[in-house]
Amino acid sequence: MYQCRNCGGWFKKSEIDIDHIIPRNKGGTDDLWNLQPMCKHCNRSKSDDTIETAPDLAKNVVINLVQGN
Repeated sequence: MYQCRNCGGWFKKSEIDIDHIIPRNKGGTDDLWNLQPMCKHCNRSKSDDTIETAPDLAKNVVINLVQGN
């Protein structure tokens, strides 16, 4: 089971998308620090919106540091 970083729900792998915190069409990369798991509903709702970019990016960097990535 995988947890959506947006809504906090738990989902099967088939129900999870890998979200780009900084969208690729706005210069985002496929680097680990720029990726987060999101349920399909949350990811589709976000589209390429960058309103939550700074908080999502900060949270993801901290999580990756703690995990040693």
